This record gives sequence, structure tokens and C-alpha cells, in this order.
Amino acid sequence: MFGNIKVLRSPQDSFFTGAKNLLPAIEILNRPEYCGLEIPITFLSGQIAECLLKAFLSSRGKTEDELRNKPYGHNLINLWKDAVILGLPGTPSPPDWVNELHRLHCGSDVNKKFPIRYPMNLNGLVLPKMQQMILGLKLLYEDVDKEIYR
Repeated sequence: MFGNIKVLRSPQDSFFTGAKNLLPAIEILNRPEYCGLEIPITFLSGQIAECLLKAFLSSRGKTEDELRNKPYGHNLINLWKDAVILGLPGTPSPPDWVNELHRLHCGSDVNKKFPIRYPMNLNGLVLPKMQQMILGLKLLYEDVDKEIYR
């Protein structure tokens, strides 16, 4: 440790810690007194999901270079599918909240990459159901934690 900075031992620890540090923020932003913060919650949720899935895949031998490039990168669908193949509990077909989050986090149209980060030429965004997405992230966090560290 250097001051308040913990030296992380591995990529899986780095990815997992990134998600762990952001997860409480979406719970705070989702409180009733902070009404109207669905876009920042969704933005953070994409990062959390990506970090959790990369933590798991990293624990199963995927390298940082593999995870940084195609077919992975920011692609939540491909990350999910391969994580399940390698033993993460879940169905091979991602749940709705992952599909919807992927569309915003990564983009499904080559002309609209990363629409939640760069909302160019958009009239609006269709967001995932907040409670379903937050619950899904909490369950994903628990599954990844259990599979990697217990």
C-alpha cells in the first residue's frame, strides 16, 4: 500500500476493484431524492458490467490484450457469452438488461458507437429498466466474487 492506494496483484483484481468501487454509486444515484439520474446510472452500469465480466474472464486465463481487443473490447454480449462458457453462472443468452446496456455502452450500429458516452445526433435514449439492471449487476457482482475469490 502507498498511502490510500492498494497495489493490485493481477488484472482480475484490477477489473474487480473497478466494479466494486463503482457499484455503491449507482445505488446512491438511484435513491428517490436523486430522481432523474437514469443516464449516469446507466453509464456507470456499463462500466461495472464490463469490469465484472473482464475480471471473471481474466481469472480464467484471458489476457489484458485479449480483453482489450475484438471480439471483446467494450462488447458486453461477447464478454457475457464467453464468461458463461467458461463457468460463470447464467444462461448463454444474456438477460435483457445486458442486451439493452450493451446497445448503449458499446453500440450496435457502426455509426452510433458508444451512444451513452457520445450522444451525437440522438433525439433520445431508451434505457434499461433501472431496478432490473441494478439487481442484475448486484447478482453478477456476487457471482463473479464467488467464482474468483471463494
